[in-house]
Amino acid sequence: MENYRNIFMFIVSLMVLNLFTVTTYANDTTDYEVDVINTVSVGDIQIGIEQYSNGTQLVVPNQTISQTIRIRNLARPAWIRVKVEYQGLTGVSEIEDSSVGITSENWIKCGEYYYHTKSMDSASYIDLCNSITIPEKWDSSGSGKRFNVIITADAVQKRNFSPNFNSSDPWFGTVIETSIYNKYTDTMAASKQSFQVVFEDGTQGLVRTGENFLGNFNDMMPGDVVTDKVRVANNYSEPIELHFRAESLMNSSLLGAIEFSICIGDVVVYSGTLDSAAIKSGVSLGKYSKGSSADLIYTLVVPSDMGNNYAQSEASVKWIFYTALSKVTEPTKGSGGGGDKEESTISQREKEVPTSSVETTVVNTEPTGEDLIKMPDDLIARIREINDERLKPYLDKEYLTLKEFAELLFLLEGLGFPTSEYTYLLPKTGDTSDNTSAYLFVMIFSLVALSALAVMRRRLKEKS
Repeated sequence: MENYRNIFMFIVSLMVLNLFTVTTYANDTTDYEVDVINTVSVGDIQIGIEQYSNGTQLVVPNQTISQTIRIRNLARPAWIRVKVEYQGLTGVSEIEDSSVGITSENWIKCGEYYYHTKSMDSASYIDLCNSITIPEKWDSSGSGKRFNVIITADAVQKRNFSPNFNSSDPWFGTVIETSIYNKYTDTMAASKQSFQVVFEDGTQGLVRTGENFLGNFNDMMPGDVVTDKVRVANNYSEPIELHFRAESLMNSSLLGAIEFSICIGDVVVYSGTLDSAAIKSGVSLGKYSKGSSADLIYTLVVPSDMGNNYAQSEASVKWIFYTALSKVTEPTKGSGGGGDKEESTISQREKEVPTSSVETTVVNTEPTGEDLIKMPDDLIARIREINDERLKPYLDKEYLTLKEFAELLFLLEGLGFPTSEYTYLLPKTGDTSDNTSAYLFVMIFSLVALSALAVMRRRLKEKS
């Protein structure tokens, strides 16, 4: 019986050591980021009118004069309409539509305007007419009078606009604004490029490929809804949480006019304008375990009612992807019961672990298994059968840390349930690179001692 007491007291002292083992952490965070600068721009619609004639002429009734009216498209593809008016013909009958020498069957007359039923490409031109015939019914009452031909041409963007030429108002009452620029500058992207951001390791950090995040959408037009994707990936051994923010490099109202959203699958990560406080402060793009990746689908919407005051406007933006890792130092304190505590560092090392503030379910964040143990199904069933309040917290977790798993086995042993069949899941002492080595050694030793105690108790009962 004396040996039994000695063993029992030794186990109690081990349990006390377990209770008073404390770990402290000192954080030294390292930030990683990569950025790309692009210009977001809006295109323009711009046309010019050219008139070719012999200038001021003396004309007589039924005379045909050379009069070419040409419309030239100076910017993006557009629909065209032209109005022909005459000035200075008071007291004289107006020139009829049939007197205007229309050059193409693509022109139709609706109300006051001639509408061209084919859109105009950039840097192209079309002629409305090449002659005007003086009405035969003009008589001497018009002798000596002067008249002018006044041409008004309107254009509306081809993109996102479809006229109805079977209607009396093919352009649906569209309000025409005066162009604010005399010269058009083409800002179309030279080519479409892919873009991706990858976290490689603690040395290389975030690495990007491609130069045109949003750069594929220069020269946008009202009503445009454009979308593309950015692939993000984690090649590092630890999970990371990736963030995104934007910094404006010029003061432009365009950023507040364009709507911007980011989605991962069906989950909307961000929705707002390009200058909102949220996107400036940073948006979480989710957690990424080792080897995981995702496509960020981003969409820009240019309001259909955007006016000419935004034509040829642009805004330079710095897009920043960033994450942070912490270097954690883990000294362990060991002490006894009621006296002064002696501090002794059992082990100390530095390792990189991820830091995060927001958990997200849009990216696969399943534990990698390096420092975690998956709960066996039969062990979960056994815990449910025992129905002890102290064991319930362990049922809420699919994975346990090494410490949590050892503590669970220790509790089960204390309740009289053998756990030797599960100890194989615990690493051998010295195998783990974490500072849990000493802790696990004590816990495993305690389990073995409890098993030995149970055997001795049975033998003592048999002898008695």
